[in-house]
Amino acid sequence: MARYFFHWLAAAKIATRMKEALLPGKSDVPSVPPEPVNRALYALSRLEERLVHGLMIPFGSSFLAVGTKRA
Repeated sequence: MARYFFHWLAAAKIATRMKEALLPGKSDVPSVPPEPVNRALYALSRLEERLVHGLMIPFGSSFLAVGTKRA
């Protein structure tokens, strides 16, 4: 079931990218959270890794991207 859900999400993302490429205008890129929020989320993800390391759990985890502003 999750495999089909991913296919629909991929199709929606491709359609969005095509629309942004073909139609002029500003894209709606989400903003980067403040640094304290990024640090807290990173710490939580590391804690999750330690808690479930080696367990054969029947579900996955999401990826977390930590971004910083360039000078």
